[in-house]
Amino acid sequence: MLDFSNNILLTIAFLNAILGFLILRRNWKDAVNFSYLLLTVTIVLWSLSLFLFRVVTAPEAILSSGRLVYSVAAFLPFFFFLFVFSFAPFHSRYKKGTFILLAIP
Repeated sequence: MLDFSNNILLTIAFLNAILGFLILRRNWKDAVNFSYLLLTVTIVLWSLSLFLFRVVTAPEAILSSGRLVYSVAAFLPFFFFLFVFSFAPFHSRYKKGTFILLAIP
């Protein structure tokens, strides 16, 4: 069932996949580009899992896709912080300890 919301979710997933690929193709060794790629991949997976959650009808599939939605969404804040943190000029001092603390939850 492709209603307006499902079309928006698929469009978001498609556009983020293209944007992530273009940024990665430009320079994948740059920390900013790589962290943005991780963020876009997570957004693509989250959008597709939301689409799957809205489309399936079997109760077991709804439960599984709902778990997938929340599992993927748990990585969004971490990768967003990684992306934002890659712009900071002081990131080399605090990087390892900060990311270990953030990855624990």
